[in-house]
Parts: sequence; structure tokens; C-alpha cells
Amino acid sequence: MLAWFSGCIPEPEEPPEEEPPCTPDSLEQNDDFVGAARLGDVADSTPSAPSDPPKSQRTELTAHTEADVDWFKTTVQDRGSDGDPNVYVIVSHGYEATVWARCLFGPMTAMVCGVGTEVTDPELSGEACLTAPSAGDIPPQLTLSANCDDTSTDSLGLSIRVRRLSPAQACEKYSLTVGAD
Repeated sequence: MLAWFSGCIPEPEEPPEEEPPCTPDSLEQNDDFVGAARLGDVADSTPSAPSDPPKSQRTELTAHTEADVDWFKTTVQDRGSDGDPNVYVIVSHGYEATVWARCLFGPMTAMVCGVGTEVTDPELSGEACLTAPSAGDIPPQLTLSANCDDTSTDSLGLSIRVRRLSPAQACEKYSLTVGAD
């Protein structure tokens, strides 16, 4: 038996829209040390004025290509309370962070990686701290302290490199937290 139709053939349905391609985060073009993106300063004491830097900051970012490596710069201000700043860096699961520190005033006499591993990385001269691998729900993280000689402040300049532990084709969001106690 033939089915009779009204002569109108329905238009085929449009395929669902695909997710937009991964877009770089606003700090992109930070794929090497020279192009490192500037993060805000942090300090080792609780802010006492609105213009004081916070004790920590968390930044939401993307790894938008398979081998995306991101570089950042920040300053840790030693506000003179409770001794030298103890720096911490936390990155999302599946990533690692390497941190190089330099004294802003006076020569560095010592740098100690608490959590994490002290490494010498050919990318930059000098010693660095590499995040400890994640353990269960605990994300990769590191702590470091430094002593600067001939100065009353042990403020530090940090260079931070973040990269994926294994390449992935998909765009991924990750977070980077930098703080001081």
C-alpha cells in the first residue's frame, strides 16, 4: 500500500552545533620565558589596606594545544612579619609546575624546596622547585623558602612554568594558585 503525502518534504534537521574550538586564555602568548604573563603580587601577611596584595591568588587558565606550555612571573612581597616568606604553588591534576626564585634585593644565600623536588632545569639557569606529584585528591604542589643576604626584606621574584604531564589533544582548563605565608 502506498502512503500518500502532502507534497512537502520536511527539511532535514540541522546537525547540533559543535563546541566552539578551544580558545586561548587571556594570558596567552606566554609560551616561553620571554613572553611570561605577569600575575599579580602576593605577600606573606594579611592585607591591611585595599591596595595591599593578597596572601594568595588563584588563576583559571587553559591549555589550548596539545603541547601548550605556559610561563608566568610574579612577586612575593616580604612584609616583615613572621620571618621570610614561605611560598606555595598548586596546579591542577595532570599538570606540573616548576618555580625559579630570585631575590629582589641582595644575593640569594639559600633556597629550600619543602614539598616538591629541587631540580636543575636547562630551560633557565639556577635551581628550581618542581611540584610533587598528585596523591589521591591532593593536587600537585610545592613549597619553597629562600634567604636573601644583605637586606632586611626577602622579597622574591618568581618565574613559573606550567605544562601538562602528558600531551592531550583536547583543550583543558586548569588552575594555578600562588601564595605565601
